[in-house]
Amino acid sequence: MYSTEIPVSNIGENKLKELLRELLSRYALTDDEVTELYISIPFKKKKKYFDVIRCQNDVGEKPAISYMASASSISITATLVERPR
Repeated sequence: MYSTEIPVSNIGENKLKELLRELLSRYALTDDEVTELYISIPFKKKKKYFDVIRCQNDVGEKPAISYMASASSISITATLVERPR
């Protein structure tokens, strides 16, 4: 579907999670469900359609942190890796 590289120094953890939620919502949610994510109604809990989960690599591999989110049959993964200079 979509692939890009973003240098680790150009995006923080919160912005990365926000980006994953936004991308996943485009493919997995209806227009009404996406709208519900942005509407603020006092004393009403927002629906949570999906979570972004942080995972770390196995021991012995290059240091990497992955973020995953899924809804219905669609999943999104972002992996942060340090590139040699």
